[in-house]
Amino acid sequence: MSLHKVELIGAPTDVGASIRGASMGPEALRVADLQSALERQGVAVEDGGDVTGPPNPRRLPHEGVRHLQEVIAWNSGVYQAVLGALRGASRC
Repeated sequence: MSLHKVELIGAPTDVGASIRGASMGPEALRVADLQSALERQGVAVEDGGDVTGPPNPRRLPHEGVRHLQEVIAWNSGVYQAVLGALRGASRC
């Protein structure tokens, strides 16, 4: 029996970044088999999949802020995914 349980939640976006690439992070961690590495350490792992959100509009920053509405949408999606995972864990 595992003492620790985690749910992996991907957020494949680079919408607020000035350099592209962060959106590949969740898939790269899956290809690197993060789940198995954690399981070998005795962690029970569930892959909750990826959050979805708006695409990167690739506009220049406005008053020092890049894509504020899109960033808010992504953060809301991550919040909802984490909240759902925590609520699911509380039923166990």
